This record gives sequence, structure tokens and C-alpha cells, in this order.
Amino acid sequence: MTNPTFGETIVKTAAAWGAVASMALCVAVLIASEFMPVSLLTPIARDLGMSEGQAGQAISISGLFAVLTSLFIAGFTRKIDRKFVLSSFSLMLIVSGLVVSFAPNYAALMVGRALLGVAIGGFWSMSTAVVMRLLLESAVPEGLALLNAGNAIAATISAPLGSFLGLHRLAGRVLLRGSAGAHCAPRVLIGGAITRAVLPRLVWAQKETNMKMRIAFADHVFTATLYDSPPARDLWSMLPLELEIDNYANNEKIAYLPRKLTEEGSGSFSNEAPGDLCYYAPWGNLAFFYAGYRYSAGLIRLGRLDGGVEPLLTRGKFPLRIERLS
Repeated sequence: MTNPTFGETIVKTAAAWGAVASMALCVAVLIASEFMPVSLLTPIARDLGMSEGQAGQAISISGLFAVLTSLFIAGFTRKIDRKFVLSSFSLMLIVSGLVVSFAPNYAALMVGRALLGVAIGGFWSMSTAVVMRLLLESAVPEGLALLNAGNAIAATISAPLGSFLGLHRLAGRVLLRGSAGAHCAPRVLIGGAITRAVLPRLVWAQKETNMKMRIAFADHVFTATLYDSPPARDLWSMLPLELEIDNYANNEKIAYLPRKLTEEGSGSFSNEAPGDLCYYAPWGNLAFFYAGYRYSAGLIRLGRLDGGVEPLLTRGKFPLRIERLS
């Protein structure tokens, strides 16, 4: 459990910026998909045999579903890895573009545009929070600027580009309404693939719970509180435990578990401090830190000691008992 090397730090930073760039690309496609039909309402209405007012509702319905989604998506997805959620919205945008492109009637057009609204509302409602968790605090303004650059560029070019594609009918091979949807699929496939490849797994918010443990070894008895995360709950399900605790390096004591914990929702973290209770996935051991440390790959923070770290300063190997306090 050594500190990250210089090379590992560089890779982590590059991956975070790559994830932000891929999100900016997806934002550009979202905005382009939303506003491109504005310049094509008349030909779309003629193509589907409906009034221009009905065609205009295709713009309104995406906005309506975007608002509704943004209000409720955080609660529905709070226990799901954000990487999976954002990738799902990218896939939903592809489906929306294809449905709109080949819609045979008014109802199918509305369904496709409603799916687009869900993707827009979901993506926008969590994009800022995701950027703030991907980058260091000092780099967040640049990250948000990059994210909104995709918005500004797409809003500027989407309407004239839609008109151009509609007039030329994409060399006669795509219907007018297809110019508002089908061309988005390749770009979203690229953006979604990049997002899936470079967006790191985002660790669960580390909120304290009522999962308190009593820890005893040698003549020491102290408590710790677990965070609300799948690995912490997995540890909670294993209690009580009879283990052995021993020193490792000069900043922690470790205890090997009878089996490995789930790594769901794990990822890099900051604000490392003495008193952290962690799990080192490659070795399958608990790590009780009594001095400063740095995050390294495979380290998962489970919770914190409730008191000081003085009990951990006792050196040697001892029987260790961990049990539920509440």
C-alpha cells in the first residue's frame, strides 16, 4: 500500500480531463439534437402529414421531459455508479435520434423527442457535480468552462446546420427529419465510447451512518463509524469478526478478512487523514491508519474511528474482535 507513483498521478489526471472532454462532446450533441429541428419544423410537418403546430410540439415535449427528469433523477440513481448512468443517457440519446429519424407518424416522433428530453435532463442535472468530483478544486472552473463550451458551440451551429442538412437531404439519402436525428448517432457513439473508456468509477458520497462498530484488541476498546457504501455494508454484514491485527509500515495496522469485500462504487478519494478505516482490495485486508497516508489504487475508505488513534500506536500482533455496536 505504497503512495501513488509520479506516473500514476499523471495517468489519473489525464483520465479525469479526458472524461470531462468526453462529457463536453456529449453535451454538444445533446444541445444540437434539441435545437436542430427548429429550422426544420415546416418540412418535418409536411413529411409526416401534420400541422406545423404539431411539429412544434416536438420541441416542447423534450423540454418538458428534461425538466421532469432533472427533478427526480438524482433520487432514482443515487445508489448507481455515475459512470453507468451517464453512459446510459448517451445510449438513450442514440435511441432517440434513431426513433426520430425513422418515425412513421406523430406519436413515434413524440416518443423519440421525449427520450431526448430524459437524456438532456438527466445529463445536465448531474454534469456539474460529476465534474467537481473528477477534478481538483482548483481545476473545477476550467472543467465547467469546457463543459459549457460544448453547449455554446452546439447552440450556435445547430439551427443553421439543420437547415443546411435539410435542404440538401444529406445527398438525397436521409429524410428531412432524419437530418435532425440520425447524424447524431455516430457522434454519440464516439462520445459514449470515450466516456465509458475514460470516465473513472465515481466513489459513493462518504456519509456517516448508524453502522457503529466496537473494536477491541490488547487492552484497548474503541469504536468506529462506517460510511454508506456497498463495501462498508458488506463488512457490516460479516460482523462479528475474530481477526488478528498487526503493524504494517509506519502508519497503519492491518487485519486480514476471511473473504474479500465488494468493490462496487469504489474509486479514488482525497482528504486522507489519520483515523481513517480503509480496505485494501488487492490483499483483502482492513487498514487502520494512525498517521498520514496517500490514496493508492485498490484502497477503499470504509469509515473513521470515533476517537483518537492512540490505541493503534500499540505495536505488536494481537487478537482482534470487531462487532456491531448498534
